[in-house]
Amino acid sequence: LYNTTCYEDTLLKEVTADHLSVLKESATYQPGAHLLAPHLASRKLQAYLAETGIATAQHHCQVSNSAKLKCGSTCKVGDYVLHMLPQAPGSDFDFSAGRLECILQLGSLKVVIVQALTLKEHCWKKKVAKWSPSLHNLHVVELDLVVAVMVFNKGLNGDITTLLPPHLSQKHK
Repeated sequence: LYNTTCYEDTLLKEVTADHLSVLKESATYQPGAHLLAPHLASRKLQAYLAETGIATAQHHCQVSNSAKLKCGSTCKVGDYVLHMLPQAPGSDFDFSAGRLECILQLGSLKVVIVQALTLKEHCWKKKVAKWSPSLHNLHVVELDLVVAVMVFNKGLNGDITTLLPPHLSQKHK
């Protein structure tokens, strides 16, 4: 009984110490969208960004495998994300989606590169959207415009069905 009590006491101290160390990290209370554990981009990636006109040699380029969104959730490379579009007149769906390929910070500008999806249909009532992949169609999107990571299912025909986030569906009832 004494050994169990000592073990539980030690475990509680270790878990508490670990939680306090997380609170000391600078990114814990950082407001807004930001990269998590950023590091310098490889020369190969910097050359690609310069070649495509996304960045210049003067940009201090950092990359990350994950980022915290404005809404507080975390996205990572490989996720399907929903991002805002400029308001389209007469449209009730002002979003686009894509597969997250890269998360970058160029100076103070935070962007993601997504492999774009083409919207086939959507239904706010059912909270679902169907997309088709657009191969070789990369878009650069500001990280602040990414609103959610989507739950998805890939069909046999290649189409992707996603659930629309509840907090966005509420606005379009």
